[in-house]
Parts: sequence; C-alpha cells; structure tokens
Amino acid sequence: MEIACPVCQLAIDVRRSSFGMRIDCPGCGETFRVPAEQGLVDPAEAWISDAHEPPAAAQTEPVAPPPIPQRTKTCPMCGEQEEPDARRCRACGELLAGFQGADGYSIQGIWRNGSQLVMTKDAMLPAICVQTNQPATERLRRKLYWHHPLIYLLVFLGPIGVLLLIIISLIVRQAADIQIGLSHARIVRRRWVIALGWTGSVLGIGMSFSSGAANYQHASYLLLGGMALLLGSMITGIILARIVTPTRITTRYVWLKGVHPGYLAALPPFPGE
Repeated sequence: MEIACPVCQLAIDVRRSSFGMRIDCPGCGETFRVPAEQGLVDPAEAWISDAHEPPAAAQTEPVAPPPIPQRTKTCPMCGEQEEPDARRCRACGELLAGFQGADGYSIQGIWRNGSQLVMTKDAMLPAICVQTNQPATERLRRKLYWHHPLIYLLVFLGPIGVLLLIIISLIVRQAADIQIGLSHARIVRRRWVIALGWTGSVLGIGMSFSSGAANYQHASYLLLGGMALLLGSMITGIILARIVTPTRITTRYVWLKGVHPGYLAALPPFPGE
C-alpha cells in the first residue's frame, strides 16, 4: 500500500507490518509515523468490502401475538360450533353433554336417569340452582347417606329391631360428599324455613313444660299442643329445608331426586353402570 510523505509528498510503498510504526522517508529523510490500519483503506479492498458487506438488518415491526381461539364445542349431531356453556345446539336442538358451568367448571360425570340426577361422587355440579334452574349464587355442601330401604323392616321387631336398625344402617350405609348450587332466593327461603322450624320447636318445648304449672283441667291440652307443635315444626323444617334426596348411593355413583326438570333436560342420559 502506498502512502505520501507528509513533508515531500513522496509516494512510499509500505507493508502492513509497518502500520502504526515510525519510518524514514527515502526522499527527504523525514521520520513520521505510518497511520494505523483502520485509517488506511485500499481502494480494491474497499470495493471488495462494499461488495460483500451484509445488508443492514431490516427494521422489523413488532408482530402482534396470534389471537387466542375462543373455546367452543361441536354439536355431535350437526357439527355446529357452540359456546362452552351451551346446553342445546341452536341449529338442531341436540342436547350437548359436557357443557361448562358459569363458574368455569367443566360438566363431567353428570347424567339424567328419568326424573333423577346421576353423578359420580367426585363430580362438580354446575353453578345452576337445582331447584329453580336459575344461575346459582352459592354452593351448599351436603353430606348424604343411604342404605337399602328394606332395613327399615327391622322396626317391626320392636325395641331390639330398632337397635339392630341403627347398628346395621351405620355399617352398610353409603356416603357421598357433594356441593349443590342454589340461587339467592332459595338460600333465603331455606334460612327462613330453618329459623321458623327452630322457633316452633322451642315454643313446643315451652308449652310442654308449662303444662305442669297450669291447672289440671288445661294441662293436658298444653302438653298435647306443645308436643304437636314440637313434632310438626321439626318435621316441616326437615322436609322444607331439604334440597335433594338420595335414592341410591354406590361406591361410585349417586342418584338424586328433587332436581328441577329443566336442569335434568340439559344433561345427557345415563349410560349405565
């Protein structure tokens, strides 16, 4: 590569090994420093460098993330796409199994069997009131027990039969722990029923005890009235506060009655055990 002497402007051929070093000009004898390599660019090298220089990175615009597909389900009858919480197909009216409840739970392990609801013990019922078929606002946890009704025949054996009934029922009974959806109106109604049942029971007990302090002529009326009020309040409260009743419980399934017909209509038929 040739460089010019800064004094006499004589063209001097220098090697790359001399870049950055001091040399003497052969014409005027002036000593000067050869510029470093980055300060010298050979025209041929410049042309080659420009020819092979990679193009500048293209400015890329930020790519928006792909839209999240909406979860849908397909009608098995006509293939129509429906919302996750749809119960019936809008196109053909087919009942859709496995719908999603309002609280996000996927409805699995729940069927209808005539006028009864069948569910597995670990299934989660949808956020729909089982009595009104309206959106549920609360879930009520219920511990259900069931044994074969023929065991009640032991009552006819007298006091010993009653004792055997209690012992055998505790041994052979099946249990299920479930959560039932209820609307706000049903929750309020149930609380009022329980409160009135307790109030009537307390009044019945009070009337029965007060019969001892009353006149002999009216004592029997107070006692009978108190006992009737006590038993009536207890029985009425238990019946009206009941939500669903188990008709059968096995090691895997639970059969319930007292469910709204519209609620059952949205469920698939029970395939059998």
